[in-house]
Amino acid sequence: MVQQLIKRGASVDQPMGEKASTALHVACGARREAAARELITGRASVDLVDAKGWSGLHLAAQNGSDQIVSVLLQAHASADLARPDGRTALMDACVSGNERCAPRCAPGPEPSPLVLLE
Repeated sequence: MVQQLIKRGASVDQPMGEKASTALHVACGARREAAARELITGRASVDLVDAKGWSGLHLAAQNGSDQIVSVLLQAHASADLARPDGRTALMDACVSGNERCAPRCAPGPEPSPLVLLE
């Protein structure tokens, strides 16, 4: 479905509703890895934040979606991006007890390039 919308020219970065969430925010928050990959392939901006300052990486880290965290970081999402309260994705992963996400969110060398298959 995401691919069909992108092919029809849907704006993948269009904020929706009061929360100003993008489709990537929704996919990350709902732990929908395939949708997140398709949106990134469709050129979704990985560092956009919603009305509360949350990026997709924050949402994925808090929810324990380690595969989505990896996909976002491989697409060059910023691990250093902090919400208005100062929390980074690493902090969100740690506070939520998501042990698999935390090491991936730690700032460090750039991850290897993401290869997305059509």
